[in-house]
Amino acid sequence: MSFILGHSFAHAADVHNVLILNSYHAGFKGTDDMVAGVKKVFEKSGLTINTKIEYLDSKHYSGPAHDKLVLDTLRAKYHQHNFELLLVADDYAFNLVEKHRDELFGKIPVVFAGTNYFNGARLLGKTDYIGIDESPSFADTIALILSLHPDTKRVVAIHDDTVTGQLNSRAFHDAAKSFASRVQIDSLAGLLMQDLHKAVEEFQPGTVAVYFASNVKEKSGGNLSSNDALRSIAAISPIPIYGGWEFSLGHGIVGGRLIDLYGHGMAAGQLAARLLRGEAAQTLSGLSPSPNTYLFDQVQLDRFNINAA
Repeated sequence: MSFILGHSFAHAADVHNVLILNSYHAGFKGTDDMVAGVKKVFEKSGLTINTKIEYLDSKHYSGPAHDKLVLDTLRAKYHQHNFELLLVADDYAFNLVEKHRDELFGKIPVVFAGTNYFNGARLLGKTDYIGIDESPSFADTIALILSLHPDTKRVVAIHDDTVTGQLNSRAFHDAAKSFASRVQIDSLAGLLMQDLHKAVEEFQPGTVAVYFASNVKEKSGGNLSSNDALRSIAAISPIPIYGGWEFSLGHGIVGGRLIDLYGHGMAAGQLAARLLRGEAAQTLSGLSPSPNTYLFDQVQLDRFNINAA
């Protein structure tokens, strides 16, 4: 998939070639939102940008065999590329580029976004890598909960037990430490959907949940996607549920200070456009903070009679 953005009759020398490497797949909302944000900035940049998009499908496939297939495919397709810049979305693609960029693409600049809890030390010596951190604002969301629900006695995190789920859980509990004297902090981690339903139905007044499960397993062995599971849980929940990511809005969370991957895409697109205009990567900040935003679902606000004004 590729698209050309900018003036219709630009001279070839004025066309900028960019490769977007996505960790996941088309149709995954976070990925689609990030691409849409990049495209919106490119469309308004005044530049003519020929953009090629590659999806690495790491939500469905993983392991050494898949890694080898991805690398072999990229070598075969792009050994004679003319890209000026790589725009990398999420951790799998970044990890691959970090190890293999020079071999696959040469020393072209890298703009990245969607990398979770990014350790800035990884950029030491990498003056041509710039990007956007992706870290949830759990402390701000817990503070919001206690402001909107002053009678809260217990905050429960609902999440999966994958590597990502464990990372997010650790971040949540670290953020919650400063509230431990005010409320009880608990987790429902990695429960099967049937057990999660039972636990949610038994929530008592004074409890508020924070949902950030990537998926939820069923007894049948199948997996429910994050939002499918959320809709099922929210439909029976007697208490408000908050979240960490914008893509959960409209599926059962009240809101929170949320990671907005469309905003991540716009921020990454702005960095890319500055590089394409000739700014040196060394003059830009290596790592920018996660651009999170307070967002709410009016349906859930009305359902639980919450005034978030």
